[in-house]
Amino acid sequence: MKPEKSEEDVLKGTTLRVYRLIYRQGRPMGVHDVQRGLQLSSPSVAQYHIKKLLESETDPPTRAMLLCFLAEEVAKQQEYLVRHARPLCGIVQ
Repeated sequence: MKPEKSEEDVLKGTTLRVYRLIYRQGRPMGVHDVQRGLQLSSPSVAQYHIKKLLESETDPPTRAMLLCFLAEEVAKQQEYLVRHARPLCGIVQ
């Protein structure tokens, strides 16, 4: 059985850089924002480190802040898609 990772084990390297970026920005950030902000190789790398932060044993205020910022970004993206939706082909009735 694997021992549980402490917060210090999670908050290092790229994961720590992701945490610092989100914390310093103080605003909602999407996966692509994190990727561009840290010049990561792909959105999936950013998503991996965000997920790692959310699943860690970080203190509740930090976890709540991350969830809030990410939820706001997802809501903005969904709203944009609904407003700018266009049929892929043909006429939709």
